[in-house]
Amino acid sequence: MLDTALDAAIAAGELDGDRHAAGKPLGPRDTLVASAVRENAAVLVTRDREFDDVLHLG
Repeated sequence: MLDTALDAAIAAGELDGDRHAAGKPLGPRDTLVASAVRENAAVLVTRDREFDDVLHLG
């Protein structure tokens, strides 16, 4: 379980904006997961293909 502090919430908003601007939005839960992984320099292990084109996830 990763900490989802204020920095992760801000990062989630930035990621969400970037993804929408690129025409490839993630769902809200996936956005929070991806931003928490990035903020904690963690590696995401999943079979969920939604994360395939999200950069810097491990």
